[in-house]
Order: sequence, then C-alpha cells, then structure tokens
Amino acid sequence: MKAEKEANLRKFAAEKAEAERKIKQLESEAVAMRAKARQEEYNRVQEETTRLEETEAWIAKQNDLMKRKHAARIAEENRIKDAQERFALRQVQLKSLKEEAIRLSETEAWLAEENKLVERRHAERIAREKESKEENRRVAIGNQELENIIDEVDSI
Repeated sequence: MKAEKEANLRKFAAEKAEAERKIKQLESEAVAMRAKARQEEYNRVQEETTRLEETEAWIAKQNDLMKRKHAARIAEENRIKDAQERFALRQVQLKSLKEEAIRLSETEAWLAEENKLVERRHAERIAREKESKEENRRVAIGNQELENIIDEVDSI
C-alpha cells in the first residue's frame, strides 16, 4: 500500500505540476490577451483622435471659407452701393446739365430775339443817320454797346 500511496502521490504531484503549468500558461495567455486588448483600445482611441482632428480641421476650413464668402458678399454689396450712389450722383448731374441746356437754349432764343431787335433798331438808326451827326454818334455808341453785350453773351 505504501507503494500505491507513493504512486498516487507521484501521480497527484504530476497532475499538480501539469495543473500549475496550465495555470501559468493561462495566466500568460490572459496577460497577452489584456495587452492585445489594451493595444487594440489604444489603436481605436488613436484612430478616433485622428478622425476628430481631421473633422476639426475640415470644420475650421469650412468656417474660413464661409468667412471669406461672407467678406466677399459684403464687399460686393459695398461695390453695388457705391455704384448706385455714383449713378444717383450722375443722374443729379445729368438733370442739372439738362436744366443748364434748357437755360442756355432759352438764353440763345432770347439773344436771337434781342439780336433781331438790335438789327431793327440799327436799321432805324441808319435811316435817321441822315438826320444828324449827333444821332449817328449815339447810334455808333449804342451799336458798340450792343456788340459788347453780344460778345459778352457769346463768351458765356
């Protein structure tokens, strides 16, 4: 029996050694699995971080693009306002020029009438020229004055 007990003890010791070896192997595999899981989690976090950084960069780029578009729209609106103001100013200037043209046309018509009147008076003066030298002198002075007025008006 003693031999049987010793055989059982050796068998038990061998089984115990085998169990301890399996435990160590399982612990080693567990350590390796935890390390692999940590590495996978680290890689996943790195990928997510990279994706978030890329998203942030894209958002910043879109924000910059929108700011530039907004600035361009404001600049275009300002250019349009400036053009409208210049157009309104030109319209006022055109109206003023038209009014001036009408005044000049009226002045020209008035001068034409005055010229006809002056010519008629001049003809009358020539007819009276025979009457007296004094009157001739006055006619000459009047004609000179009228010519000065006409020259003055023409120079305007």
